[in-house]
Amino acid sequence: MTWKQKLNPGRFSGMSPKMGAIIACILDIEMTTPAIESMIVTSDGFVLAQLVGDIGYIEFIGSEDDLLRNFNNLVTAAKLTPIQKRAAHIAYVTHVRRA
Repeated sequence: MTWKQKLNPGRFSGMSPKMGAIIACILDIEMTTPAIESMIVTSDGFVLAQLVGDIGYIEFIGSEDDLLRNFNNLVTAAKLTPIQKRAAHIAYVTHVRRA
């Protein structure tokens, strides 16, 4: 199973819809309506999202520390291999960019 398959929100029944949308964005899949198009980290450490069809980053996600901790917990729960973990973290930094 690929790292994207292992992290697919559909595999985690307890995952919130918001976290599902975040993970779908990181995985480059569209699972929610509206979907998250991209995310940025503000200078004060908060994450904002731009939804598909919106102009600008107006959706508040939360602190980057919380998001990264939750993402790492998901990676652990999904039992990714070391190579898969690296790919997942590359996808994270690609999709959760600094403003």
